[in-house]
Amino acid sequence: MDKQSLLNDVVKLYRLCGKPNFMDETSVNCEISLNEEVNSLINAIYEQNNGVLGSVKCAGEYIDLPTQRFKAGQNLTFRLNVPHIEHRLFFKDLDDLITYYTGIKIGKLPEAFYLIEKDYLTTEANEPEKLVQLRRVCRLIVFLEKALPHTDKSNNSFTFVLLTEDKENKGFKKHLIESRFTFADLKPLDGLESFEEMLENQDLHCAERLAVVRNALEELLSKRPATNQKLDYILSEFEVFKKLYQDNYETYINGFSLKDFKKEVIEKHQDLASKIDGALYDVINKALAIPVSIVTIGALIKEDQLINSLVVGCAVLLVPVLMWWLIEQHLKRLKEIQTDIEEIF
Repeated sequence: MDKQSLLNDVVKLYRLCGKPNFMDETSVNCEISLNEEVNSLINAIYEQNNGVLGSVKCAGEYIDLPTQRFKAGQNLTFRLNVPHIEHRLFFKDLDDLITYYTGIKIGKLPEAFYLIEKDYLTTEANEPEKLVQLRRVCRLIVFLEKALPHTDKSNNSFTFVLLTEDKENKGFKKHLIESRFTFADLKPLDGLESFEEMLENQDLHCAERLAVVRNALEELLSKRPATNQKLDYILSEFEVFKKLYQDNYETYINGFSLKDFKKEVIEKHQDLASKIDGALYDVINKALAIPVSIVTIGALIKEDQLINSLVVGCAVLLVPVLMWWLIEQHLKRLKEIQTDIEEIF
């Protein structure tokens, strides 16, 4: 049986009867003058669900459906029973829907329903503002159920579990948040889409962003003395929660960017230091060749032994001087690199 099709016919008949007031939540007495449209609706409703129409009278006499053929212009009275398919399809208002439809607390709205006071039928345009807000609250419940790893489902509702640091007792505080709320708690929840996108995109930072969501919730709830709470507090403080998330996520992004920057700087300095080392070693090798060449030349001189000794001595003294100078240059460059890194980090 198609819920929406049955509901469309029942609501249409109810409206044609002038939308009489319900005496209770289950039925309403209707009266209407018969015509072809009414006759067609009554037969269609009876074929889909024979329990919707009761105590049918035509011209003051009880009749059985669907055997009786109606005549145009006759007065028809009947009891219109609220149709049930898994759940009742008529609700007095949104407060009634939130209170009695069990799927609301797990983020599910009924597929088909009719709000009596607002005269609103699902699939029709111009949803009441509060119904739009209710849909967004249901979407938030679905998001939290997926975003929080420790979630219990019982009695047609969720219990979200969060741990926050308890600095006074040097431990952790366990927060239990029931997905319960009332009509008075409904809010627009502007910016909800930014949270839902995390689960839709599944990008590289999805897990980190969900962790930031948990951190924002923990920060929000850490100020609350009670550990057993309801969703109404998050709804009332949604703007604060959103701001905490945005601030924490910005901190995460900045930290992530700084980490990449640090890595890039370190790599460039390592590359530069490696090049400096290569250049200095090349200079050392060439510098050492100078005294060796002098010693060789000195040995070939055929003059007095004193001159030969002086040349060799100068060459020997030149070696430590060159080594000292090169080491000093090397240390100076390393200190410059270290200073640059310290300034950055």
